[in-house]
Amino acid sequence: MQLDTLLNQDETISRELETLNVAGTKIIKNMTAVPIDNTVLYIETIYQEALNEGKSTPILKKVVVAAGTKVAIDDTLQGAIRKLLSQSAVNIEVENTDTIDDLVEAIIKANGNLENSANNNDWEMIGKDLKKLQELINKLEVLQEEKNKQEEQNKINSNNITNSVNIVNSI
Repeated sequence: MQLDTLLNQDETISRELETLNVAGTKIIKNMTAVPIDNTVLYIETIYQEALNEGKSTPILKKVVVAAGTKVAIDDTLQGAIRKLLSQSAVNIEVENTDTIDDLVEAIIKANGNLENSANNNDWEMIGKDLKKLQELINKLEVLQEEKNKQEEQNKINSNNITNSVNIVNSI
């Protein structure tokens, strides 16, 4: 799922995938993870199947491969791997947004991306950057609420322990 999100962020790859979304067809994706040495090669095959032809056979349309921070797409596995190993591979950045500090860093970066898009008058990217920034801020709000609840629970637990110790001491 994270790979699909990252693919949608790259304009070239997302445009190639959008061309497959044709009326009267459905897209079928299959993901395979292949461990190689100290890394994992992700292979996503993308098939197109006609809906109005009864029982039709899906046709392989695209193959996406990803390893580390690189991703490539082609019509065949061989072509996608060749691109992955060449200069034409796209760098993808996997954001860690598990902590508040990580989210703050991601928000700062997303804000910088938004400023660049605005400076370039790239309205499509401005929209994508705004959406990403909103998602990160919403996630930050959720994490902050969870942190506040945990701190409140810790205070309650601490008070309960203090009260129990006081009761024991008074006996």
